[in-house]
Amino acid sequence: MKYKGIILIILIAVAAAALFFIPQEKVYEKVAPVGNPASAFELNDTDGKLWKLAYLSGKVVFINFRVTW
Repeated sequence: MKYKGIILIILIAVAAAALFFIPQEKVYEKVAPVGNPASAFELNDTDGKLWKLAYLSGKVVFINFRVTW
C-alpha cells in the first residue's frame, strides 16, 4: 500500500479535529436545583403502598431509582 502514510495522516487529522470540537463542559437541564423544592410526585412501593412526597414534608428524603434491564 503506497498510500498508507497519507491515510494515517488523514486519520490523525480527523481524530484531532473531533477532539477539538467535542464540548469540554456538559450542559444539563436544571430540573430541580439544590435548595429548591422538588416537584410533587407519588408512586407505589413494592408492597403497593402509595407514597406522596407531600407526606414527607420537612424530612430528609433519599430516593434511589433502580432498574434491572
